[in-house]
Amino acid sequence: MGWKEWGIFIGVLVVWVVFFLTAAGLFLGVMLKRTTTAMVTQVGLVVAIWLIPPLLLGVTTRGRVGRAGHDSPAMFLLCANPVYQAGVVTVGATQDIEYPPDLGEYDYYDHYVWPDMRRPFWDSFAVLLVNSAVMMLAGLALVIAAGYSLRKRVF
Repeated sequence: MGWKEWGIFIGVLVVWVVFFLTAAGLFLGVMLKRTTTAMVTQVGLVVAIWLIPPLLLGVTTRGRVGRAGHDSPAMFLLCANPVYQAGVVTVGATQDIEYPPDLGEYDYYDHYVWPDMRRPFWDSFAVLLVNSAVMMLAGLALVIAAGYSLRKRVF
């Protein structure tokens, strides 16, 4: 089951990341006069939303984000990070099922380790879909905003 799950997860992950980055790039390209400025701003956006928050969470919680609680903002930020999602999916799909690292009894379907708990495939997929939907809605809002701005300033 591992590689099929991995393909499904990574497919969803790639679709929402590409959609969001394309939408943000389109928005920034319309709003800023120079392409170089738009691209540098795009890279800054990616760093600001996907690199800095996990680093700050690691420093401020001393690596114990899972103890912050299921509904904490720290948990949401970490679970919404595509780099973290890819890591959870890859480790969950490729780990050795017969020899779990430090678990006595082992449930095969319970092998996606999120910061708050170990989740089965469908629960992990639901977490990924919710985060994907939120980011795709944000991307759609950026596309709509770019469309309104583009129509006003065509020539």
